[in-house]
Amino acid sequence: MYDIFFRRCLFCKVDLLSIWTRFQPTGNYLRPSQLEMCVNQTRFTRDEVCSWFKEFRAECPDGQLTRNKLRQLFKTCFPEGNADVFSKHIMRIFDTDGNDFLDFKEFLMAMDISRCESDRDRLRWAFKLYDVDNDGMIDLDEISVIMEMLDSIEGIAPGETTYDTNGIPDPLPSPRERAMSLFSALDRICPGNLGTLTEQEFVEAYTHRSQVMKRQDEVEQKRKLNCLLLLGPAILKVDADDDRIVHMVTNLLERCAGVKLEAGDVVFANVRMDEEATKTVFVRLKDVETRMKVWSARLTARRNQLHLEEWI
Repeated sequence: MYDIFFRRCLFCKVDLLSIWTRFQPTGNYLRPSQLEMCVNQTRFTRDEVCSWFKEFRAECPDGQLTRNKLRQLFKTCFPEGNADVFSKHIMRIFDTDGNDFLDFKEFLMAMDISRCESDRDRLRWAFKLYDVDNDGMIDLDEISVIMEMLDSIEGIAPGETTYDTNGIPDPLPSPRERAMSLFSALDRICPGNLGTLTEQEFVEAYTHRSQVMKRQDEVEQKRKLNCLLLLGPAILKVDADDDRIVHMVTNLLERCAGVKLEAGDVVFANVRMDEEATKTVFVRLKDVETRMKVWSARLTARRNQLHLEEWI
C-alpha cells in the first residue's frame, strides 16, 4: 500500500500530455530561431514542436495559457479533483518568469515531462512537484499536501476503505500518515525534527526503495497487531450499513466480553460477508495494549457467543 508514493513519482496520473490531445490544430507561424530553441531544450522533433505550437495557439490565440484556462482544462479531465490546487502547483513549477501564465516555451517544457524516459528524470520532475516552497528540499508537510492533491485527482476519498489480498477491510491512511510512514522508513523523523529530503536523497530513496518498503512493511505488520476479527451469533445484529458501527462494536465487547472501552479505543470497524454468507466484523483498536485487553477476555466472549480471532 505504501509504495504508492514511489509509483506516483514515476507514473503520476496527472498526464498533461493526455489533457491536450483533444485540441485540434490550426495554422500559425513559429520563428525558425524559436523552433531551434524548442528542439534543443526538449525531446520533441521539429515536426512535433510545430504540431504542439499549432494546437497551443488554437486553444490560446493570445499565446497565454492562463491560470483560469488551466483550471478549466483540469476540470474537464478530472472533474473530481481540486482544480485550484492543481493549477497553483503547475504554475509554481513551469511559470518560470512569474507572469501568471504559461507561454508556448513554458507549455512545451511541461509537455516534455511526459517524454521523460529515465527514472532519474521522472524523479527530478516529481521532486519539483513535491517541493512546494521551492527551497530545494521536501518536508513532511509538502509531501502531505501533494499526496492529498493526487488523491483527489485519482478519486480517492479521505479514509476510503481498501481490501487486502484476504478480503479484509483496511482504511487507507491519510496523506499525513503515509508521509509519516515514508519519512520514518527513511530515518528522517526524530524527536523535535520531522526531517527533510534533498533532491539527491529523494532519488537515492527510490534507488533503495526495496529497503524502504521493507521497513514500511515491518511498520504495517506492527499495525496489524492492533486488529481483531469478531465472529459468531453475537454479531448477527451488527448492521454493515449502520454509521454507528463503532459504537455498536464497543457495546458488543462490553456486553459479551466484559471489556469496557473508552471513546476512541476503536479506531475503525467494518462488517463483511464471505462467499458462504458468514458475517465477520473487522476491528482496529488504537494500540496493542487495548487489543490485548480485549484479547485476554476472549474466553468470556466465547461463552457469550462472540468469537475473537487474530488478524494475521
